[in-house]
Amino acid sequence: MKTYNELTLAQELIKFQTIKTEDKGIMNFLSRKLSSIGFKCHIIKSKGTGAKPALNLYAKFGKSKPNINYLGHTDVVANLNNWEFPDEETTGNGCPAVMKYLKKKKEKIDFSIVGEPSSNKSVGDEIRIGRRGSMNATVTVYGKSGHSAFYGTYINPCTALAKIISKLKSIPLDKGTNYMPPSNLEFTKMNVDNISENVVPQSASAKFNVRFNSTYKSTSLKKKLSKIINAVAKKENCKTKIDYKVSGEAFYTVPNKEIYMVKKVVKKVTGNNAKLNCRGGTSDSRFLGSIPRLELGLRNNTIHMVNERTSISDLKKLTKIYKNILHNYFT
Repeated sequence: MKTYNELTLAQELIKFQTIKTEDKGIMNFLSRKLSSIGFKCHIIKSKGTGAKPALNLYAKFGKSKPNINYLGHTDVVANLNNWEFPDEETTGNGCPAVMKYLKKKKEKIDFSIVGEPSSNKSVGDEIRIGRRGSMNATVTVYGKSGHSAFYGTYINPCTALAKIISKLKSIPLDKGTNYMPPSNLEFTKMNVDNISENVVPQSASAKFNVRFNSTYKSTSLKKKLSKIINAVAKKENCKTKIDYKVSGEAFYTVPNKEIYMVKKVVKKVTGNNAKLNCRGGTSDSRFLGSIPRLELGLRNNTIHMVNERTSISDLKKLTKIYKNILHNYFT
């Protein structure tokens, strides 16, 4: 099979402007490249950040089984200010659309490698076998407004909210699992809409984010948190409204022969005895359902920073790792 030089290909890809989900030709470029070496390519449309749809590429080589899937994306974060070379992207909804297409076509994926920047200090020192779940919430506490000089005529939602925050931060959610640390809840914003210093407000609110391990599904975690919040509010004679938004559920792949094979490849190429973990935020891996997978990619030392970048030597190492994984998977 014909191959492409990884550095030349990277230079060609970087030239495409991919701000937000506006496709300026990168998917057609990749389709032509892959088609020329034997892949059958299909471009799938999904919801974009603007009026035009985002474009996603599914490329398939051959029909033999088992098969392996490489998942990557061209969208990252909008952070163009002060970049020396402005070429960063943002927000896409492509993976769910591709998964829907695969289901419709009855395409079965046996194993997947997600090209997220999983490496830390050197390429291949860490491999993600899962991710913690992420859930955002806004809790609003309702009391009774009144003049602060007349104690007993008002019910202070600020006091209730402070106690809710203290309670949620003082209770460990769990002890962690084999591959995931204890679930962690952090308050990220507090707000009281009150222009007066001597009047108790009618309401107070706060936002928090929970990174939770596989001990929970988001539904069970919601019930646990709501129970704690409402119990505190009730003691303070307050009512609450809690709005939850789930970004992704916790998941992981139990280490299997494919994962151990990848560890051996990484060891051979880099000398690293890769650690298996579930660190980091959410990724497109969360959309893969029950497909066994891992995440293995470049170092994350400049991830989402100004002038996010990688070294040529790291790019070459990762290329060699991927090539060896394919060789070992099919032999």
